[in-house]
Amino acid sequence: MKSSHIVALTAACLAPIALADFSTGSWPAPHDLSSNSSLIRKAFVNITETLHEYILDDGNLNSPAPELIAGISNLTFSLGAFSIHDAAASEVLQYHYTAPEIATAGNGTTSVNADSIYRVASVTKVLTVLSGLTSIPASDWDRPLSDVFPVLSSYQEAHPGGFFSVNWTAVTLRNLAAQISGVPRDGFPSLNELELSAALGQVDAVAMGLPPYNISDPLQDSPCVNYLLSSLNSSSSSSGAGGSADSSLELCPAGPYLESVSNRPPTFDPWTSPGYANNGFSLLGLALANLTNSSFPDLVQKAVFNPLNMTSSYIMTPPESEWNRSVIAYPSAPATYFDIDAGVFAGSGAALSTQSDLARLGEGILKSALLPSAETRRWMKPVSFTGRLQYAVGAPWEIHRYTLLNNKVVDLYTKSGDSGAYSAFLVLIPDYDLGFSLLSASSTLSLRFEILAAIADVVTYTLVPGVDAQAAAEASANYAGTYTSGNSSLTLIVNQTSSGPIPLGGFPGPGLVISNWTSNGTDVLKSQFATYTGIPPYRLLPSVPHPANRPSFRLVTAIDEPSAQLPISDTLFSGRGFVAADWVGVDALTYGGIGTTFFQFDIGSDGKATSVSPMAFRETLKKV
Repeated sequence: MKSSHIVALTAACLAPIALADFSTGSWPAPHDLSSNSSLIRKAFVNITETLHEYILDDGNLNSPAPELIAGISNLTFSLGAFSIHDAAASEVLQYHYTAPEIATAGNGTTSVNADSIYRVASVTKVLTVLSGLTSIPASDWDRPLSDVFPVLSSYQEAHPGGFFSVNWTAVTLRNLAAQISGVPRDGFPSLNELELSAALGQVDAVAMGLPPYNISDPLQDSPCVNYLLSSLNSSSSSSGAGGSADSSLELCPAGPYLESVSNRPPTFDPWTSPGYANNGFSLLGLALANLTNSSFPDLVQKAVFNPLNMTSSYIMTPPESEWNRSVIAYPSAPATYFDIDAGVFAGSGAALSTQSDLARLGEGILKSALLPSAETRRWMKPVSFTGRLQYAVGAPWEIHRYTLLNNKVVDLYTKSGDSGAYSAFLVLIPDYDLGFSLLSASSTLSLRFEILAAIADVVTYTLVPGVDAQAAAEASANYAGTYTSGNSSLTLIVNQTSSGPIPLGGFPGPGLVISNWTSNGTDVLKSQFATYTGIPPYRLLPSVPHPANRPSFRLVTAIDEPSAQLPISDTLFSGRGFVAADWVGVDALTYGGIGTTFFQFDIGSDGKATSVSPMAFRETLKKV
C-alpha cells in the first residue's frame, strides 16, 4: 500500500494548541474543488485509493487502527462531497462500493451510485428541524409542549407513575430540537429490546435481577404497550429485533404514544445537559404536524424536498417503481429493514434519500436557500456543550471540532444516523461552504455504524487539510501581492503554518500576512500604531464575505512581548487562548469612528482582488 494513502486516524489524539483567532476560516472559502489541479480533488483521490485498498485487504493493512475498518468489504456505501462554489464538485467527488449482499440482491439495486436510495436514519432529524424553521413562527418554538398536546399533562395527572415525571410545561420545541429537553431517549417501550422482550416473555427478567413484569404498573401497562402487544401477538414475525437503538420499527398511533410517554421520568431537567432522544424528535415531528395542520411527510415534502428539488427523497417507503434503484439490505425480506411505515417515529428517523439529494440539501442549507441568511447562521451554531472539549450539540447538529496542523480549529456540523440495516452521515463545514455525505447499508455487520464512522474519519483527516490548503492557495492567487497609491503601499503574503518564517518573525498563524505597510510615507509596522493595535505580524482573517465583490477582513496581531512568555498550553485564564483572544479585542480601537482592524477588498470579475482599503486610513490602494 502506498504510504501516502494511509490516513493516520491516531492524529485525532494529537492535541495541538488552538489559536485564539475568530471562529471563521483563515481564508475565504475555496471555489475550485473539481479541477485536476485542485488540492481538494487530489485529497479526494487519496481518500478513494485508501478506501479501495482497505476494501481489497478488508481492513487488515498495517494501519494505525485496522480493527476500525475490519469488515468494510461487507459494507455497501456511497461517499460524495459538494460545495456551493463549484457545481461540478458533487459530480466529480464521489465514490461508491457495492458489497456482495447488495450485488447479489434479489430486490433493489445491485450496483450503487449517486442516485441509489438509502434509508438515512437519524439524518432525518435535520429535515425535521429545517421543516419547522421554514413553516412555523419563531414564537411557536418556545411554546410549552403541554400547550401543543394537553394530553401530556392530563394523562400524567390521571395516571401517576409512581416516579417524578417530565415537566411538560418546561419542554419546548426549541429544546426538543437541540436534544436538551430531558425527555426519555426512546418511545415507550424503549427500543433497546429489553422492555419489549420482557413484556413478550422472551427474557426472564427475574433471572436478570429485575422484578417480574407487572401488568398493573401504569408505566408497564401503558396504552402504547397494549397496542404493540396486540399487534405483535397477531403476527408470528419477529418484533423488536432489528437493530440499533436508533431504529424505529414498531408502530404506535399518536394518541397512545403521547399518553404512554407522558408520565415517564426525565433524563435531565430541561436545558441542563444534552441527551440524545429519538423520542424528542418523534414528539417534535408530531408537534410540527399539529401546528401546520398537515401530516409530517407532507410537511417535509412541501418545506424541504420540493423547493430543493430533492426528487428522490421520501419520508414514507418509496413506491415500488423506485425499488429498482433502492439499496435493500436483507434483500430476501425487504419488509424487515426497508419497507417500513415509521408512523409516529417519522420525525426521528424515517427518511430515505440519495447522495445526489443530500448534496442538494447541504448546498441548500449553506446557501440559505430556504431561510434568511441570518437565520441559517443562527441555526448553524452550538446550543450546548457535551463532556468532551471537541464536541458540542446544536439543533440537531453534532458539532465536531477538528484542529488542523496549523493549529486552526475547524467546526464540522454533522448529523449521524444508525437504524435497522442503515447508517449515514451528513457533514457540513460552514467555514468553507462545503460538506460531504456518507450513506451505507448492511444487514450482516454488527459494527456497521462503527465502520462507517471510521470511514468518516478517513475522509475528514484527509479532506479538511486539503480544503484548507486549497483555500490558502486561492487566497495567495487572489489576494497576495502589493497594493499602492501615491506614497502608500501594502504587501500581503500567505502563511499557512503556525511557525513558518515571515519577515517579522513571531507567531503568525495562518492567514494573509502584512509583510510591508507604508501609509503616506510612514512605515506603519515600525510606527506607534503597534502601541495601540498590537505588535506585528499582522494577519488578515475573513470577517464579512458579502457583498461578494467587497469582502471584509479583520486584522489580528501577535501577542505583545510580556505575554509572549505565557504558556501556550491549555491554561484556562493565563494562557494565550484567553489573554490574547482576538474575539475580545475585535474593533476595540477606532480612528474616525472606524476600526483600525477593518480592511475591505474590491474583487474583479475573475475573483482576484483589484484594491484594498484599510478603512480607518481613508485610502484605497490599487493592486500592482
